[in-house]
Amino acid sequence: MSSTITYDQTEFQAMVKGDFYSAADPYIRKIATEQAKKVKAINREDDDAKRQEMLVDFFNVKPDANFYVVSPFFCEYGFNTTIGTDSSIGPNTTLSDVCSSKHPSIFSVQSSSTPY
Repeated sequence: MSSTITYDQTEFQAMVKGDFYSAADPYIRKIATEQAKKVKAINREDDDAKRQEMLVDFFNVKPDANFYVVSPFFCEYGFNTTIGTDSSIGPNTTLSDVCSSKHPSIFSVQSSSTPY
């Protein structure tokens, strides 16, 4: 007989929406631990092709998205980060993506005075 743990995802859903949440919530801790292991593995990977596959999976982007991440980097969840085509993330970057995190890839938006 196997026991299956069920988690209440209320706090996680609040986190993703950008609402107040408890970072000590068991489900959030479980997801954070799993994602931290993935980031460590990505940062340790020496094979560029394998590392890129791992990044595509971690950030849940299309395999043909042209982006590059310089190690080491840190990201809390990955699935809350949107990476555009022809993007790069420099070394020692920290992405706090407890809720949606994205950066415009259109230069006119980046260079405007409008905050993004």
